[in-house]
Amino acid sequence: MNGHEPLIAMRLAGKIPQYVFLEDSEGNPQWHLYGELPTISVKGDALKTLDMRFLVGLAVLASSESEKRCKDLLEVCKRHKVRYAVVNQIRLDQKRWEQTGFFETYGEL
Repeated sequence: MNGHEPLIAMRLAGKIPQYVFLEDSEGNPQWHLYGELPTISVKGDALKTLDMRFLVGLAVLASSESEKRCKDLLEVCKRHKVRYAVVNQIRLDQKRWEQTGFFETYGEL
C-alpha cells in the first residue's frame, strides 16, 4: 500500500477530503504534492489483511481490473465503515463509456 501516509497525517490534523481514490494499480503516491485528492494504491496487496482505519467515515472511489479484487475492495470499505463507496471494474478492452464490468455502491452519500 502506498499514498496513505499523507492521508493519515491529514486525518490527524482534522481534515476530511471530499473523496479518496482506492486503486488496485500503481496510483499516484505523491498526490499531496500537487493538491490532488488522496490516491491510495493497493496493487499486489493482500486486501483482507490491510489496516485501513484512515478510511472510516470517508467517501471512497475504488477500482481494479479484476472483478474479484473489486469485490474485495468493497469488503475493505464495508469493514472499515466508510461513509460511501463506489467500486468499479476497469475493463481495459472496453472504452470508458462502454464499461460492463463489476460495479457496486455501498452506504449513503
